[in-house]
Amino acid sequence: MLDYKGAIEDLNIAIIRKPNDASRYINRAFSYKNLNNHSKECEDLKKAAKLNNSVAQKKILENNCN
Repeated sequence: MLDYKGAIEDLNIAIIRKPNDASRYINRAFSYKNLNNHSKECEDLKKAAKLNNSVAQKKILENNCN
């Protein structure tokens, strides 16, 4: 089993250091998804989408993030 909780902790630090990097939010969203935390996943996808990330915009639609 992968350490998604550890990945989230690392990504939290990475986001503090570089908050305008959409890929960090997408990676954290992936970790939340694998922990079955849909609300946090969608929250991070929306943050990435606000940074004009097309992958995040597509995932928002696919994952029914309202």
